[in-house]
Amino acid sequence: MACLTESITYENYGYTMKIHIHQTQYTIGDFNQVYNDITSTFSKKEIAGIHIYPELFLTGYPLQDLCLQKEFISKYQLLIN
Repeated sequence: MACLTESITYENYGYTMKIHIHQTQYTIGDFNQVYNDITSTFSKKEIAGIHIYPELFLTGYPLQDLCLQKEFISKYQLLIN
């Protein structure tokens, strides 16, 4: 599984807030998988709330020298657009 999610419900003063903590394990540069997981997650109605992802989850970690390659940058730009 590429993304594991833990959900916490916080209730105070009659209000409820859901916090979703995502732990990701993507292959570096697998933008299709990242995009599919994000769209799948946010297409669900019950997933409303605050979502916390780790740093560099869009590109995969560790990024290393990939950020210097034009093809990698182009694919990343397509993902975020």
